[in-house]
Amino acid sequence: MNIQPKQNLATQRLEPRLLEHHSACETVFAPIWLEETRLVPKKSKGSFRGKYTDPKTGLRHIGESLNEHGLCFHAAFDPTVKHFVSHPCTFGYINRHGKESKYSPDKLLIRQDDQWVFVEVKPEDKIYNIDFYNDFRYLRGLLHSIGCHLILTVDTVIRREPFLSNLKFISGYAKLIVTEVQCQSLLDFVFYNQGCSLSEALKHCQALGVTPAIVYFLLHHRRLFCDMETIIDRPTALFHPDRMEA
Repeated sequence: MNIQPKQNLATQRLEPRLLEHHSACETVFAPIWLEETRLVPKKSKGSFRGKYTDPKTGLRHIGESLNEHGLCFHAAFDPTVKHFVSHPCTFGYINRHGKESKYSPDKLLIRQDDQWVFVEVKPEDKIYNIDFYNDFRYLRGLLHSIGCHLILTVDTVIRREPFLSNLKFISGYAKLIVTEVQCQSLLDFVFYNQGCSLSEALKHCQALGVTPAIVYFLLHHRRLFCDMETIIDRPTALFHPDRMEA
């Protein structure tokens, strides 16, 4: 079965929504310092509190909103992210009005090249507020002055469907106990068939006496690929990374 992907699925990742897409970050020089580690406030009645355990590191993350919680699944799946931290720290700084303020990033992403990227999560309708825009741009430049990067991502990016539901589904198999021989058997099957459907992969696993869940394990760990923008179902096309188009 020769299936050609419509896009290079190996690049699928969270695309941060920046306030300034095409312009360089303007560095701001002003006093900035590190405060004590931020404590997550106690859950109030009616508020959301999501818990997530990173399969890579075993670190437990607490999301204070659906957006923060959803971002954990994106960060764990993003191939450019080595690991990440929720509510990593609090900065003290002098704001653009000359007054002392505090800022606590929602996430810290540690990239594969060891670059530190702080992430601010906001509802999309809030980013069009001119005061927020100016404050964020100032803070972004201030963090840039100490060698840190700050990006903004919004709810419509994080919670887009079915991408997020697919991430949550395959993440449930991230710690599946399998052998490399079992993985390689399925990978070889997909490779030599130049792609196959999920249904065919599941049948191949059953014929070998291997748990079909290994398909989702390989998808999560990016050793197999599929179009995450469509619902993962039995007709879903699977691809081997060595058969991906550049």
